Amino acid sequence: MDASNRFFPNTACINIAVCHLIFNVNVLFCLCYLLAAHMNISITPLRLLSTLIKIVCALVFCAVVTRLLFHYYKSPLIEELCYIFNLDEEHNIPALYSFFQLLAAAFLLALIARHASKTKDRLRRYWWLMTILFFYVAFDELESFHERAGLLLHQHFHTSGFFYFAWVVPAVIILLILGIILLRFLVNLPVACRKRFLIAGTVYITGAVGGDVVAGEYISMHGSGLGWPYVVEYHIEEAMEMLGIAYFIYALLLYIKDFTTQPVIFTINE
Repeated sequence: MDASNRFFPNTACINIAVCHLIFNVNVLFCLCYLLAAHMNISITPLRLLSTLIKIVCALVFCAVVTRLLFHYYKSPLIEELCYIFNLDEEHNIPALYSFFQLLAAAFLLALIARHASKTKDRLRRYWWLMTILFFYVAFDELESFHERAGLLLHQHFHTSGFFYFAWVVPAVIILLILGIILLRFLVNLPVACRKRFLIAGTVYITGAVGGDVVAGEYISMHGSGLGWPYVVEYHIEEAMEMLGIAYFIYALLLYIKDFTTQPVIFTINE
């Protein structure tokens, strides 16, 4: 999502973001505690995946329809609806949905990591690393840390072309380092689980990083991110991110069902 027009890198803005983040963390911990204490949820992985895909399709549909309406009928109401469902904006319905999807994945990873620690699994450190990474990515989706950093880098180095969104440069480096670190983890996973993780990761990273690489080149060439090719691109980009995480949640649920024995706050059906 393009945050260049919505965020300004100054101290006051960062302080507000940190306070907002702390508040959200406290609220979410309270919600998780209440959920764990009072609810027992039954989950069917394939049915849940189907539901998540339907939600993503509905969000994309609403984003496309409101965008078309705004193109032909510019009114304050339609403009507001366009913002609420815009996949290229922050702090709206699609952004919150992406945040909660990522948070759900982080929560499932934490359950697996806890079980791995109790059973002295040799991969337990990798599961904890994945947990930390996904908690960070979830809150990054909410507060756009990478886009703030990217804006600073863009302004300082005057990046253009494929690297117009300058955050993709450190992102690619970090991904390569993580790939090397997590190689042993992936190799030691069950074959079916490894395939699912790789599919989910490929779809998500292609959307998140590859999408901004393509968008950056388009903006550099045309001087604006408002043309229809860009609109189509960011719809595909954001849809891929959400679908990738949906499939990853599905993969994690299957792993919990097939390879862990730890009681959790939900039951997983066939």
